[in-house]
Amino acid sequence: MTKRIAHAVRQSPIAWLALFFALGGTSVAASRYIITSTKQIKPSVLKKLHGARGPAGRAGAAGPQGPPGASASVYTLSLKRLASVTGPSVTVAPGAVQSATAICPEGSRAISGGGSGGITDINISEMQHAHLGWFIVVVNRTPIKVQIHAEAQCSGADQAVAARAPRHSRALATQDGEAAAARLRRQLQAASAASRVP
Repeated sequence: MTKRIAHAVRQSPIAWLALFFALGGTSVAASRYIITSTKQIKPSVLKKLHGARGPAGRAGAAGPQGPPGASASVYTLSLKRLASVTGPSVTVAPGAVQSATAICPEGSRAISGGGSGGITDINISEMQHAHLGWFIVVVNRTPIKVQIHAEAQCSGADQAVAARAPRHSRALATQDGEAAAARLRRQLQAASAASRVP
């Protein structure tokens, strides 16, 4: 076999020399131009090489139980102590401004509220300043009498939202509603007087 190789080399030395340089040149080029890092690729080309995200893999095993957390004080709010109170119905004459108040039971405080203005709009709906109840104020712009009433959501004094309930009287609880109605009457009278001035 070595005789055959030697004979072939003698017959075409140029061809063997060309083959030697061709193979050697390829290996030199391969060692010089092989991409071994993404830093060798132009960033704009690299962006085009990214494919779509593949499907998510399987979830791993659960980790070990962590240490217990710091103890915290627990407070539970019982909605059983929440009371809904509907105040007395108040008749409002046509063109009149009137308030209606719902007063929370002794030992509780208002935390929310509202009411009904009949067929009129409620102009003011607020909590009494000491949380004793809820009041509404309406302006009856209809030609008939309307019935209105306020509603209060009251919470027991031992609930977090209510804290301590002050002692109260009915007069003190209705005072804010009457004062708001009086302010609204004055504002309407002033607006009416201003519109009459030529």
